[in-house]
Amino acid sequence: MPIEAMPESLRPLVPMWISVRSEFVHAGMPLMPGDGNLGAVVDALLDLPSHIDGGGHRPGRIEVNDSALAEHLSGLLADMDIEVRLVDRLEAIDRALDSMVEFMHREGGPLSGPPVPGPLEGKGVSVEQTGVPTSGCSPT
Repeated sequence: MPIEAMPESLRPLVPMWISVRSEFVHAGMPLMPGDGNLGAVVDALLDLPSHIDGGGHRPGRIEVNDSALAEHLSGLLADMDIEVRLVDRLEAIDRALDSMVEFMHREGGPLSGPPVPGPLEGKGVSVEQTGVPTSGCSPT
């Protein structure tokens, strides 16, 4: 099922931060939607500088596309002279994701070959052989 078809309450969230200067992408652990994720997002942000050029990086501006996160970060960073800007589109994230898709599909890339066959596409494989209970089900 494509992620777009999943109910929003089941879509995983991944806190992702990008240093625009170095183009370094840092992602935190996947999260399930709900309360309590702001702390994990901030943790991923605070972890970013340790991965860039030996550490010591402090941004002048942070862009986010979530109003609750913008408000939360504005309060946390008020004394640090770091601007928190709420934007509609996170262009650096879009560029990073586009680059990842291009990499995966490039010639010789992980997704450039023939598609991986499904579990029932092998010669002589049946539903019964998979060990999945089929009572009350009919294969399509």
